[in-house]
Amino acid sequence: MTNRVARRVGVVALAALLVVALAAFAGTREAGDVPTTEGDGISVSVPLGTTGASGGAVGPGPDAIGGSGRPATTTTPGTPSNSVLDIPDIRLTFSAMVAQAGGANPTFTYRAAVEARDAARYELAAELFDLVVDSRGDLAPFAAFRAAQMVALAEGPAAAATRYADLLREGGPAERLPTSVHAIAITEGAVALEQAGRNGEALLALEQVDSLAVSSFTRASALWERARISEAAGVPGWEDLAIDAMTTEPASAAAQDAPTAHIQLETRQAYAELPFNLVVVAEGFDDDPAPEQPSLQIAGATVTPLGVEPRVQQSIQVVNGRRFESRETTWLLRWQVVAARAGNLAVPSILISQGAKKATAEGGAVAITEIATTDDMRLALVLPDRPVWVGETVPVEIDWLLRRQVHDQQLVVPMLSMPDDLLVAAGEASDPKQVLSVAVGASQLELPYDQDQVTVGGTRFTRLRFHVVVTPLRVGALTIAPAQVVASLEVGTGRDRFGFPSARTQLFRAVDEPRTLEVKPLPQQGRPPSFAGAVGTSFSIATQSSRSVVQLGEPVELEITVKGDTRLDGLSLGPLAGPGRLPADRFSMPDTVPPGELSDDGRTKVFKVQ
Repeated sequence: MTNRVARRVGVVALAALLVVALAAFAGTREAGDVPTTEGDGISVSVPLGTTGASGGAVGPGPDAIGGSGRPATTTTPGTPSNSVLDIPDIRLTFSAMVAQAGGANPTFTYRAAVEARDAARYELAAELFDLVVDSRGDLAPFAAFRAAQMVALAEGPAAAATRYADLLREGGPAERLPTSVHAIAITEGAVALEQAGRNGEALLALEQVDSLAVSSFTRASALWERARISEAAGVPGWEDLAIDAMTTEPASAAAQDAPTAHIQLETRQAYAELPFNLVVVAEGFDDDPAPEQPSLQIAGATVTPLGVEPRVQQSIQVVNGRRFESRETTWLLRWQVVAARAGNLAVPSILISQGAKKATAEGGAVAITEIATTDDMRLALVLPDRPVWVGETVPVEIDWLLRRQVHDQQLVVPMLSMPDDLLVAAGEASDPKQVLSVAVGASQLELPYDQDQVTVGGTRFTRLRFHVVVTPLRVGALTIAPAQVVASLEVGTGRDRFGFPSARTQLFRAVDEPRTLEVKPLPQQGRPPSFAGAVGTSFSIATQSSRSVVQLGEPVELEITVKGDTRLDGLSLGPLAGPGRLPADRFSMPDTVPPGELSDDGRTKVFKVQ
């Protein structure tokens, strides 16, 4: 006991010395830590889970995610970098020392363990997870599971067998885990027990899956493992287990799982007047047909269906020379929701149907948060300063003005999601690395941008100008809803829990005004009879056939290539038969016209007809 106290006192003392040393090391930056109100050095980072064309951050943002999974740091050119973030091993060591000395709560210790795991310090991570287990709090069951995983990574699965056996025992920590995590712990524990030669315990562990409310895919996987281990150990009855696994598929008559559905958000937070995606995850349904997407109405919000998408998992097992395949399809039904104001948004229950199979996703309340505005950020959609012709492809810019460093952002441009009115494509990129991914319905559009400095009303801003090209599809005044952006801006400098300088951020929004695009009909005078939607000043057309000599009745493919000095998004292929074209009495042609393939720059379109 005395040695343990002495050890903790020594660790705390060493930690204190480390704090002083690192504080002195980082102190040279304190004078420059407060962000300037000028626009110089602004950088933008892509939120976690979103990457641009370069696979990382947009610009040299301080939140760029490097290959190690830890935040990468950058500095303004010419500024020395003394940040403790540049020496992650020292920060990790300090976090571990505080946790080991008993000077941290379980949440801090758990985070330190995760950081050690991400740094491949598995033995240290296991020790820190064990400290969380000793706390006997809500995180203890998770920590017990993670500690077993760390031992398996550090020393091999067999070395973790005893830990898994304790985790999975009756009344053990695993029973306090969520069902899905419990099932994973059972599967990994069975592998560890088997490799340690404890096949009987591995089989008993896998039998626990039968009592869990898991999907048929998970249940079948456990049955396959039981069959495999039983066969290897010479336990009779493994063939029956293999057959049970084969028949436990969602689409089979023997499947025991009833369809289930639940609602979730695709983002961590929902904000007023900003779109977010609501998703129903439906399991236990057949592979085909897709479940019907029901109509969804939410009071105080605008709801737009985004469609139904399958997510398929497959496994293949060979048992005694026989091949068995297991397949499970999870259906994702998405809606885009825009809440009019902050508060709790009441989402009703949603019934999902696929023939006779039905499941209800229980409704609930979604917390909608209001976001403040600021003079340090502006957004504007820049349309052509003239009426445009229908079918004419014109450039449009999105100007984002900034006076502070940006960490995370969400750009919403309604103009990009008007498929009945506009064809939209990314503009030309001057730097392929300078792109930002923007949501367009259920997909993403990579928008290139240029960065410069501008002065507006006597105030200097950093301007990010995004480039888009649009082609109007109908005549009239097209009303475009305001574009808006939400971003975390630096508002000052504070200190983290260790006393090191740390940027303080706050979430702000900027909203443009509604815009109108005037679209004129093409003039009738001078329009050629064969007009097919291309608007420009210079075009060329070339044709070639797949063969020059054919027999009567043999098909031949005709390739027609059109090039122009402007984008050809709106170009369609005119009729092939008629005066000056293919004679109808000598050629048979398809009733439908192919849409054509557009080149990357949009100025070449190829039609293939057979």
